[in-house]
Order: sequence, then C-alpha cells, then structure tokens
Amino acid sequence: MPQVIEAMAVHPEVKDFSDKLLREAVSNPSPMLVDLVRRGFEQKLTELYVLFRQGECSLGYLAEQMGTTSWEAVRLLEARGWHTTNL
Repeated sequence: MPQVIEAMAVHPEVKDFSDKLLREAVSNPSPMLVDLVRRGFEQKLTELYVLFRQGECSLGYLAEQMGTTSWEAVRLLEARGWHTTNL
C-alpha cells in the first residue's frame, strides 16, 4: 500500500501574502509552484518565529527575511494568535 503524506496546513494569511509575492515574480505560476511557495513561506515564518521568541532576532529582522514590513509581520503573527513581542 502506498504511503499517504498529509498536506501541510497553510494559514489563510500566508496563502494571501505568498500568492501576492509569487504573482509579483511570476505572471502565471503553476499550481505546484504556488503550493511550494506557500509551504516554504509558512515553514520560514515558523522558523523565524521560534528565533524571535527566543530573543535571537528582532521583529524587524523577521519581517525583512520574510520580505514584508514590520506591520505585515505583526498581522501574520496575530492571525495565528502568536505573540508579537519577545519580552
């Protein structure tokens, strides 16, 4: 029996933001490319958030690495119920 791999859940805020970034770079991306960008964005955001919460990076650095503004980063974090301060 083939192994079934569960799809990674992508938060709606990430879907919207990653789609916007992708469409700026590629005029007609394939569904596979869209999925890969969404998953990569979600994974990178999660990794940076762990560093942010540990005090290893600032919110500004997190935003810069994600290609967003600090305000957009706050919106992405708050949409998940994640803390936007690392104090």
